[in-house]
Amino acid sequence: MTSSTTVALFERFLDGDEAAAAAIHDRFAERLRRLAGGKIGRRLAVRADADDVLQSAFRTFFVRAMNGQFTVSRSGQLWRLLARITVHKVQKAAERHQAGRRDVRREVDLDNIDSPDESVVSCPVALVALEDEVEFIIKQMDARDGDIFCLGLSGVPSAEIAEKIGCSVHTVRRVLKRATCLLETRLQSDT
Repeated sequence: MTSSTTVALFERFLDGDEAAAAAIHDRFAERLRRLAGGKIGRRLAVRADADDVLQSAFRTFFVRAMNGQFTVSRSGQLWRLLARITVHKVQKAAERHQAGRRDVRREVDLDNIDSPDESVVSCPVALVALEDEVEFIIKQMDARDGDIFCLGLSGVPSAEIAEKIGCSVHTVRRVLKRATCLLETRLQSDT
C-alpha cells in the first residue's frame, strides 16, 4: 500500500467509512501482533497475550483518531503511530501486572510444587481430618471453583483444568492458591 493510499485510507476512516477501519486493522494487525509478541516477556504472556495488547491498541487508536488527536500526512506515519501505541500498551500491561500483589514475578507454578509429605498422607486419622477440611472448603466455594480445587487436588495440571472448566490458567492458579491458603490456615489453627 503506498503512502498516498495509507493517507487516503486514514482520511476515509475519519469520514466514518467502516470499511476503511477494517482495512487499517487488516493492513497492520499481523505486524503489530508480532511486535507485541516480541515485547511481551514469558511471565507476562501468562496474563496478557499479543492479541489482548493488539485489541487495546486498536481501540485506543480508533477512539483517539476519531477525536482528532492524530494526523497522518506522510508515508509510514500510520505504522509508526500504531507501533508506538502497541509498545506503550505492552509497557502498561507489564507495569499493571508487576504492581504490588499482582506482580506476575511472585507467581508460583502450582504444577511444580513438591508433593505433600507422605507421612501425613499415610496416617488414617490425619487423612480423614484432611478430607474433612477439604470438604469444608469446597462447600464454601461456588461450583466452578470447587471443581477447579478438586481437579487440582487430583493432580490435574493447571492448563488442563483451565481447558476443562473453560477459564484461564491464571484463574485456575488463583483459585488453587486461595484454596490452598485456606486449607493451610485451617490445618494450622487445628494444631
